[in-house]
Amino acid sequence: MTKTPKVIFRCNFKFAMDHPDRPFTYTEVSARNMIGGMYNYFSNVKKRAMNMFDYFEGKINKVETANLVLENGKYATAEEIAKRKKDYIKYFKKSNLWQGIISFDNDYINESIELEELEKKIVKEVLPRFFKKCGFKDSKKMSYQVALHTNTDNYHFHISFIEKEPNYVCDNGTIKYRRKGVFSKEEKDFLKNEILHVIDRHREFSPLVVSVNNDIEELKKYFKSNTRNFVLKNYDDLVLEENILRLGKLLYNKRDGKDTKIKFNSIYDKEIKDLTKSIKKYLFKDKRSELYQCEEKFQNSLNDINDYFYKLNKENNIKSKYKSEYSTKKKEYIDNYIYNAIVNHASYKFARLKKNKDYLTDEEIINEAVLKMYKKNKKQGKTEILINYLKNNTEQNKYKNRYRIEQSLKNINSEMEEAKLEFSKLFQNDVNKNTSYE
Repeated sequence: MTKTPKVIFRCNFKFAMDHPDRPFTYTEVSARNMIGGMYNYFSNVKKRAMNMFDYFEGKINKVETANLVLENGKYATAEEIAKRKKDYIKYFKKSNLWQGIISFDNDYINESIELEELEKKIVKEVLPRFFKKCGFKDSKKMSYQVALHTNTDNYHFHISFIEKEPNYVCDNGTIKYRRKGVFSKEEKDFLKNEILHVIDRHREFSPLVVSVNNDIEELKKYFKSNTRNFVLKNYDDLVLEENILRLGKLLYNKRDGKDTKIKFNSIYDKEIKDLTKSIKKYLFKDKRSELYQCEEKFQNSLNDINDYFYKLNKENNIKSKYKSEYSTKKKEYIDNYIYNAIVNHASYKFARLKKNKDYLTDEEIINEAVLKMYKKNKKQGKTEILINYLKNNTEQNKYKNRYRIEQSLKNINSEMEEAKLEFSKLFQNDVNKNTSYE
């Protein structure tokens, strides 16, 4: 049995006066009569919602504003309506004029939101997002209004909108007036879902937002930019360390040795981008790790958000699976945060190695030595590689700290060859510190 939708949207349009596909020619007089009639019908005070408080406060028949909500969320005055009637004649010469009706299940509205609040949300939140979905570039270049009528069995809003100037993004990227008048099913479904969302979000969506934002903050703790050492603490993970040093070298060469902060989205080199993504994938691959579990919790929170919007679809008898723009942006945000942390750390790490070759820490000297030999013979253990390196490598004299290397070897725990360190240990110090992060 088909469920009655909570929101219904119907829309029609009138082609612009100079539109090549218009079915008949508008004269200045016929256009003025059509637009004037629309405003008179929309703002009819007899169709306006009045409640008992208005009655007891003496507002009945004494309201100075018209039954028409403008872009700023406020009711229009008679002077503003008169001006709009003139403006729309000018706009209508070049732009299509769209008119629509949004109707609701009264019980659903009465249980969920005040009508005056819903008016403002449709004008200030829903319609601007709808315009963007329909290909309009800037909502400020649209003229639009909403009128709530309560004189029928169902609450319903009349809406109309028009382009004040060319505002539609064409397939080739140029900005022109929108030629087509009909909106697609996807566009109309988007509007209905956005309306349900602004009604339901305080009750259902807000807790989901809190959850996903908390998950994001937990993930960010593992990639604090102010520590600059969030990756290279796992001395057994030689492949990862080599990739990070290689990434740092690529970045160093690409940026001519500059040591300024990098934004991942500003990088266009495919090799650098692919290597950064592979490092991120490597970091999250261990299903036993704390980091993997933290990321999985975040993804589950995003799925809850998508399920919420999917439920809105079902309530409007829309069968398509819905992936919300909100969850997509949150995923992009945390991915870019991690990518930025990786490239900046790699850049910093390599620049430091390049600049202070004779003043490396024990760990850096050991890692650099091991990484050069590791791929040649992966069967060797870390200690064995280092011992052979010190005995046989003719380049060892370039290290003025050979004694420190030998001393460091004595501190290597033999158990390191038998068990991998858990990746979560990489960030244990960061998690325990209650320092600020970006």
